[in-house]
Amino acid sequence: MTANDQTAKLWWAVPAATILMLMGLALVFGKPPEQAKVRTSYDASFDGFRAAYLLLEELGYPVVRSKRPTGGAARLVLFPNAAQDKANLLDSWIREGGIVILAVQKEEFAKELGMGLKIQKLNEDPQEEPASGAGITQLAGGTFRVEWPGQAGEVWARAGDQPVITIYGRERGQIWLVNRPEFLTNRQLQRADNAVLLCRLAEKALRERSGKLSFDEYFHGMHERPGVTELLLQPPTLWITLQGLVLLGLLLWRFAPRFGNPRSVGSGRRRSKEEFLDAMAALLERKGDYADAFRTAWEDLIHEMGRELGLPADTPGDRILQEAERRRPIRLVRFRRLLTAVVARSQTVPQQGRAGKLAFVKALHELENARDEFFNGRHYR
Repeated sequence: MTANDQTAKLWWAVPAATILMLMGLALVFGKPPEQAKVRTSYDASFDGFRAAYLLLEELGYPVVRSKRPTGGAARLVLFPNAAQDKANLLDSWIREGGIVILAVQKEEFAKELGMGLKIQKLNEDPQEEPASGAGITQLAGGTFRVEWPGQAGEVWARAGDQPVITIYGRERGQIWLVNRPEFLTNRQLQRADNAVLLCRLAEKALRERSGKLSFDEYFHGMHERPGVTELLLQPPTLWITLQGLVLLGLLLWRFAPRFGNPRSVGSGRRRSKEEFLDAMAALLERKGDYADAFRTAWEDLIHEMGRELGLPADTPGDRILQEAERRRPIRLVRFRRLLTAVVARSQTVPQQGRAGKLAFVKALHELENARDEFFNGRHYR
């Protein structure tokens, strides 16, 4: 094999090495996974929301943790404390038809969404209050209240004479403001009918939008680590990816077979075995050596039988026939008699004239039948 042939067969090595190099760079530039932050669905402290997530998950609600700014059928954004500069992405998602269940304890994030909220600290914890709506009768709402002055919304649940959940429309989407956000924390969720209200809230959101109910972690600073494909399409690896694709295209154009005009396939006529043998007989008629031609065919059959039986190359013909009788589950007596008759006929084949041609053809027919009898188990009468 020449050096050019080896190069042509190994053309794929360059693009394969390029792809492996890009994957290595993507893994190097990729950011490590973020650590769990406080007041998230991972936080099991009194002020976290792990109990809310596990409760819905155990009851079979389709909940997920989301580390991206948008997505899902509806999103619970609970006490966000980071990435306020990305709040415009969440606002656009809401306007396109998303639902956000918003619970805040600070005004800054709500301002990024265009909401001028008023957060009021209560003088003392009211403990459990009479409640109505959403199938609840008691609520432990916590120590502060959130309102949106000057905006009219649909009050979905109340505690006393104050709203607990208020729904505001925003173009095609909605913002469900939690007016008593502490009822969702681990400390309060086990009290009164707080867990029931959470389940009713999830059911209503999933009725409005089919899909997954997402617990937002992005606005707590927990960003999902991009995959290799995403990293390859971002700077600084984007330019290397483009160069690799161009190189791969050039190599494919150089070495890969290209399509051309379809070649018409001629419909060849298959010749019969008789035509082939007649042609051979006509050729031999000019030479006149029928016996030698038949002997060559006979010896070829015997050696082929020996190879089929796994016998050495120098095994005599009689020995091969004996082994064939012993091993092959066919009509051996008839087969041996046929071969004997073929040998006898081959010795009496005339050496010239039309009679010699016909006898030679008939002898080859019988030899072919003997071969099929041995290899394919066909029986001729």
